[in-house]
Amino acid sequence: MTFAQEVIAAMFKITNDERYGFYVAYEPVLIERIIELTELPFNGESVAKVKAKLLVLTTPLKGIGVEVVRNGDFISVFGPGVLKHV
Repeated sequence: MTFAQEVIAAMFKITNDERYGFYVAYEPVLIERIIELTELPFNGESVAKVKAKLLVLTTPLKGIGVEVVRNGDFISVFGPGVLKHV
């Protein structure tokens, strides 16, 4: 699996594990959670790699029903089928 596919799978898993199908957190907390799920070593390089992929993967994530919305310092991740009012 490519790194982009791993990040997409992690984002889907994050929303799937939440009770109501969405996840809201500060960007560094979301990045830390993605690193845990992809089993990368937690260092500056992996943080930069995940942060760069988050910006690029919004369209493919939307294609599988996962929507990423930025509100100031927070990032909201909505799973497939979750209604949102932002």
